[in-house]
Amino acid sequence: MKRKACIIATAILVGVCLLVSCIYAVVSNFGKNKNDVTVFIPDGAPALAMAKLLSENTENDGVNYTVVSATGIEARVTYKDTAKNADVCVLPLTDASLHLNDGEDYQLLGVVTHGNFFLISETEQKVYKKDNLSELIGRRIGFVQLGKLPGLVFRSVLERESVPYKIQTDFNSLDENAVNLVNVKPTDVKKGVGVDVFIVPEPLATAKINAGFHLVGSMQDLYGGENGYPQAVVVAKRSLIETNSDWVKSFVDKLKENEEWLKTASLESVLSAINTHLETGLTPAFTDKNLSKDVIERCGVRYAGGSSSKEEIIALIENLKRIDENSVKSLSDGFFNEMY
Repeated sequence: MKRKACIIATAILVGVCLLVSCIYAVVSNFGKNKNDVTVFIPDGAPALAMAKLLSENTENDGVNYTVVSATGIEARVTYKDTAKNADVCVLPLTDASLHLNDGEDYQLLGVVTHGNFFLISETEQKVYKKDNLSELIGRRIGFVQLGKLPGLVFRSVLERESVPYKIQTDFNSLDENAVNLVNVKPTDVKKGVGVDVFIVPEPLATAKINAGFHLVGSMQDLYGGENGYPQAVVVAKRSLIETNSDWVKSFVDKLKENEEWLKTASLESVLSAINTHLETGLTPAFTDKNLSKDVIERCGVRYAGGSSSKEEIIALIENLKRIDENSVKSLSDGFFNEMY
C-alpha cells in the first residue's frame, strides 16, 4: 500500500510539474510565435515614424515590434543564420547600402525619416544657409555622428557649395582656411568648450536650445529638396514580400498614415507606444521631459515610397560614395521593390 501510495504521489507531482511547465510556456510565449513577423526599429526619430503601428500592436496580432538601440542596428540584418534576421528593419540609408545593396535578401519599402540634425551655437545668432556657409571657414564645428550619414551629408553640402573643410581629431588644431570639423559625443555638447557651432540631432537640439543655445541652421534646409535628405529607410525580407504581400501592403499603408497621426496624438500616447516596445534595459531617447510637438516636427518623419524616391536616393548615395567610399556602397536595381 505504501509503495502504491508513493507511486500515485509521484505521478501527481510529475503531473503538476508538467502543468506548471505548460502554463509557463504559454504565458512566456504569448504573442511570440516563431512564425510572427519581427520588426526592429532604432530608438529616436525612426521610432516616431512607427509610433502609430506600435500603438495599435497587440500581443497576438502576429507581429513583434522591438525598439532597440540605434548603435548596431545593422546587426539585426547581418546574422549568418538568416532565420535570426529581422523580417522588417529600419536602418540608416548608409547601413542599408553597405549590407543590403544587392537586394538579394532584403528590399527597400520606403524612407521613414528625412533628417533631424540642426546647427546650434552658444554665442552666434546668425542663421547659416547655403549662400553664407563660407562664413564657417576658420570656425570650430562639433558634429555628433560626423562619421555617419549626417556627417557625410554635411560634407557633401560643403563640397557642393565649394566650401573647404578639414576633419580634425580635436579642437587644439585649427585651420584658418577651412571649416574645422570634429566628431563629438552628445555629452560633449555644452557651453564653454570653445566650439563655435555644434551640429546635433533631436531631441538634443531642442534640449540645448532650451538651455540657452541659439538655433542657427538646419541640415535639412542646407541639403535642400522638399523634405530634406533621406535618412532612415525601412527594408523587408524579399521572402516576406513575395509570400505575404497583403501584410506588407497593409504595413506600408499604416506607415503612410503615421505622420498625420503624430499631429493629433497626445504626447502620452506617443511615449507609451514607443516605451512599451523598448528592448529590455534600453534607456529611451524620448521622455516626458524632452518630447514636444516641436521636437516631433523637427524629427523629419516624412514617409516616401522607395520606388518614387529611387532617383533621389541613388543620387545621394553616389555623392556620399565620392566623399568616403568605405562608408557607403552603390545600390542595385534589385534593392528597390517597384511595388512600394
